[in-house]
Amino acid sequence: GAGKTTIVNLLTRFYDVDSGRILVDGADIRTLDRYALRRQLGIVLQDTYLFTGTVLENIRY
Repeated sequence: GAGKTTIVNLLTRFYDVDSGRILVDGADIRTLDRYALRRQLGIVLQDTYLFTGTVLENIRY
């Protein structure tokens, strides 16, 4: 593919880059606490799932 999974794994620090660096607001992500970093990220997957119920209930899920 296009590397979508790789970039998500790098941004969430499941593994670190071998060369170069990734900056978040000018800070190298390797200097950031990985758990604090992960709390700041949201991921929207391509697959959609609709459950029985209201639109609001589906969004809350």
